Order: sequence, then C-alpha cells, then structure tokens
Amino acid sequence: MTRDPTDQNDGFPSSNSLEEWIDQQAVSEGVSKEELFQKLISSYWTVNEMSQLVDETDTNHGPSSRTGPPSTTSDKAGSAPDQVTELRELVKDIEKELQTEVRRSNQIGARTSTLAERISEIENKLAEVESQSESQITEIRDELQSLETELTSDRKNLEADLSSKFDDLQTILKFLVEKTDEFDDQIANIKQDYYGTVELIEEEQKLLQKLKQDASDVGSYTGECETCGTAIDVALLMDPHCSQCHSQLTGVKKEAAWWILSKTVITTKGGPEKQPQTDKGNSRSSSSNKPSRDDLREELDNHSPQETGSKQPDLSSQTASKDVMDNGSDADDPSDLSLDLGSEDKSQSPVPEDQASEDMPFGDLNDLTQDEEEDDRGEEEQGFEWNDD
Repeated sequence: MTRDPTDQNDGFPSSNSLEEWIDQQAVSEGVSKEELFQKLISSYWTVNEMSQLVDETDTNHGPSSRTGPPSTTSDKAGSAPDQVTELRELVKDIEKELQTEVRRSNQIGARTSTLAERISEIENKLAEVESQSESQITEIRDELQSLETELTSDRKNLEADLSSKFDDLQTILKFLVEKTDEFDDQIANIKQDYYGTVELIEEEQKLLQKLKQDASDVGSYTGECETCGTAIDVALLMDPHCSQCHSQLTGVKKEAAWWILSKTVITTKGGPEKQPQTDKGNSRSSSSNKPSRDDLREELDNHSPQETGSKQPDLSSQTASKDVMDNGSDADDPSDLSLDLGSEDKSQSPVPEDQASEDMPFGDLNDLTQDEEEDDRGEEEQGFEWNDD
C-alpha cells in the first residue's frame, strides 16, 4: 500500500482530532475502538478496490466509448474522486494510528515478557532457598535430637552415680530448695517494696513539679506553710513535704494579708500537725513498707542453727566428702568419710560460741549486726546535723 505524497495535511484532521472522532464514532455506534478500526480498514480496502476498478474501466474504454445522453449527476461524479482521496487519507491516518498502537502493544508485550521472566527467576530462587532452608532445618533437628539423647543418657548416669555415692543428697537438696523458696519470697517482697518506693518517689516528683509550676504561675517561690506557718522556698524543696510539720504540700496560692498587701501560702493536705524533725526519715521509710535491718536480723536469728537444731556442715566435712568423691572410695568402707546431716550428733555436747563463730562461713553474726548498728547510728547523727543546720 502506497501513500500519496501531495498535500496530505491540507484539509485533514490532526491525530488528536482523529482520536476524538474515533472515540465519538465508537460511542455513537456502541462498539469498541478495535471493532471500529476493523470496520474502517475493511471500508478502506473496499474503497480501494472500487477505485482500482474505476481506473481500469477508464483506461480500457476511455470517455468516448460511453454512449447515451449526459447524466445530470456529472458534478457529483466529478467530486467522487475527491471524496475517495479524502477517505484514503483518513484511512492512511487510521492505519498510522493502528501501527502506533501495534508498536505500543508490542513494547508492552516485550516488557510483560521481561517481567514474567524476572518473576520466574525470583520464584526459582525462592524455591532453592526454601529447599536449602528445609535441609538445614532437618540437619539441625537431627543434631538436636542426638544431643538431647546424649544429654539424657549423661543425666541418667550422673543421677545414678550421685544416688549411689551420696545418701544425704536428697536432704541437702530439700534444704536448699526451702532456702531458695524463702529467698524468692524475700526477693519478691523486696521487689514489691522497691516498686512501691519508686512509685511513691515518682508521685512526689510530679507533685513537686506541680508546686513549682504553681509558684511560677503565682509569681513567688517563697511562702508560708498552711499548717504550721513555716517559711518554705519551693525552689529548694527536695520533696513535697513541710520540713517542720511534715505535711504534704499540694499547691501555692495568694491570700490577702493587710489592706492591699497579700502573702503567699503553700497549701497542705491533712498532714500531721507537728512532729520532731528527726522522724521524717522514719515516717517516709515506714510509708514504703520497706523491711528494716532489725527485721532482717531477727529473721536471720530465727533461721540460725541454734534455734532450728540443724547442724551446719563445716569445711572439714565438706573437704572429706570431696576427697571421697575424688578418690572413688567405696561407701561401705568404714575408713571412708561421708557427709552426715542426721541426728546422731544431737546427743553431743553444745559447741562453744567462739568455736561456732569460727566454723560459720561468714564469721560471727553478732559482729555483722554490730557493724550495721554502727552504720545506722552514723546515718542518724548525720540526719540530726543536717536538720540542725
């Protein structure tokens, strides 16, 4: 199919107007653009064949061979070639648009095929990684099972060895479990007290920040306690309590004093009227329910060997038991030494206090408690000196 090189752009619509015309025709006829393109192409081929037939007829017969009177439609016949030419140009433009659409569809198809190949490569890689992961997981599972089997056999052998050599191991373990439970309870109580103390401190800090903010809003950081009238500097407070009456401070406000003057009053919340200044630390420590050193000392005394009647294993017996383990001596041999926590030694004479303090692993308990009492007295003296200042 050839193009007519003469004046293709004169009197013909542009590509944009052509697309609009195609859209309008497709909407008016109720068909898609592809169907309309097919109809236009078939019309183009039909017109092309008709024009070729007309040219062949004119060439073979010529104008002189036509007989008969002149037709009244000669003007319309003269304008038919022009309409055919316009239709050819329109069909050529449509063909160009179709070729553009075909190239675009080819590009889209090539890109789609590239993306499909890329997706297939990624799927293959994922399948390889999955297979490798499954094989590694299987190997790790097998290793874990073998290790578990070995550890189980070793544990059984160790338990059998311990049960055959140490008759008192169950008693020792029971004692350790009981002590561990006691320690766990103590730790839980200490944690509870700690979190309670932290919560109390956080609340006091929030209240202290509120006091400072109220003082900033009022415009004065110094004022009188609402309960006892003591002068308080909010900027220097370490906790939201009055240093004299220990009342909890809640806010700062202005009150009329005399004539047009006013004074700053720091409001309180039902605190104690007046307490000695040295009781501040005791009141705060009692509010947190924290166990004191005296309570811990009393608890240690309750669990001491003299009250419970149990005997603490000394270092010599432990060393002898260790020698028995290392030498592999027979338990039935009377010459071997073993660890005995039974009641055979209850009938023996009581151990002197000096010797008992030496046998204890941490020394005399009284010496430890005496050092703690001296530390407490030192802290109380420092508190008195600070309050006096």
